[in-house]
Amino acid sequence: MGKRILLADDELNFGYAMCEFLKMSGYELSFVSDGRSALEQYNQFHPDLCLFDVNMPEIDGFKAMENITRDCD
Repeated sequence: MGKRILLADDELNFGYAMCEFLKMSGYELSFVSDGRSALEQYNQFHPDLCLFDVNMPEIDGFKAMENITRDCD
């Protein structure tokens, strides 16, 4: 099994294309389209790496990562 990546981006065409590329490269992917879903999926999917867009609906990428890193402390 490949490393797990959580991708969050509200640009769906970009997100789907990036998912396909990463899957072909051997990664296991979870793709969401907003920051709130990214936080929920982080807790369920337990990714090795998070790739978040900065400007997303609900919660932006910076705030989502801030919440994740605060929970890891």
